[in-house]
Amino acid sequence: MVDRLVLAGPGLSGWQDWSAEDTTWLITARRAAAANDSVGMAMAWLTSDYMRPAMEQPPLASRLRVIASENASYWMGLFRHGEVERDADPPALGRLAAIRLPTLLVVGDRDSPVIRRIVDTLAARISGAEVVRIRGAGHMVNMERPAEFNRAILEFLR
Repeated sequence: MVDRLVLAGPGLSGWQDWSAEDTTWLITARRAAAANDSVGMAMAWLTSDYMRPAMEQPPLASRLRVIASENASYWMGLFRHGEVERDADPPALGRLAAIRLPTLLVVGDRDSPVIRRIVDTLAARISGAEVVRIRGAGHMVNMERPAEFNRAILEFLR
């Protein structure tokens, strides 16, 4: 159904090593949750290592605050009901070699250490996968460096 695959700052079902994850933002998020402050929870996420590089760009930071606020109910639901995503069964981690089509992995060089490790794992296990590391970008690579992101994607798709 697809003839090419592009993954930007991807997660990976079956990934177990979250030890490099920065969880300090959760302290503020839990306080906000205890106060029933879903917007506060969303704003706490914006201080995480995933979002920190994007938040250093004032125009983008303003836009992300609006997006986070508009989706604040998600954070309260996550706190009250737990993670709603389900891992693939069986997890994708053990099935990566089955991907046999041109694959592009795009990651910011300032993305979370966990995401960078996932990209390295994907690159090692998907035959012929290409990796584009966008300098100065974090997890929101498409929003932080849109020109470089779009150029990488378009070059790959051509």
